[in-house]
Amino acid sequence: MKGKKKPELLISPKEVIAICWQYSTIDTIETVRQLCYEWNRQINADLQRNSPNFCFACMQSAIYEAGRIQGIREERLRRRKAVYKE
Repeated sequence: MKGKKKPELLISPKEVIAICWQYSTIDTIETVRQLCYEWNRQINADLQRNSPNFCFACMQSAIYEAGRIQGIREERLRRRKAVYKE
């Protein structure tokens, strides 16, 4: 994405793994499964055959970005609700 600012990494891979085992749920797993399914459905089959590692890395990036955007939207919603309560 042109002009996209790289977000500061506020969590380490070790923390991700530790948190995953504590907080992942069937709902989270199902959401990721749906994201992976849609990704694979929409990506050209030739690209997947010719560059499977690249496609896998792109899918992981898409899932990361989806989580980041979800967090941003949740925080914005929380702040809006806090403003309306005042």
